[in-house]
Amino acid sequence: MNADERERAESQLRIYDLLLGAMERRQEVFDLVCSSDTPAQAKERVRNLFGVSEPDISQAVLDMQIRRWTCSERKRILDSATELRRELGASD
Repeated sequence: MNADERERAESQLRIYDLLLGAMERRQEVFDLVCSSDTPAQAKERVRNLFGVSEPDISQAVLDMQIRRWTCSERKRILDSATELRRELGASD
């Protein structure tokens, strides 16, 4: 894995981890988003909730379609994150 591929994989892993965290705290996330005045405010509040510095990563939570909050989708995201961790570990 070259440096660019590693950087993309690490970014994708941060997104997966945030999505999994949002799924675990879904009621809190839904309440936060629903009580926000604007999408920009919701994005900032998600960033603050999870301590994320990259705005694009918090946008992933807002962009996630409701069907992706199912158990099977959570498992798919978890499996993808696990595979990325394995690949990143193997490239060290």
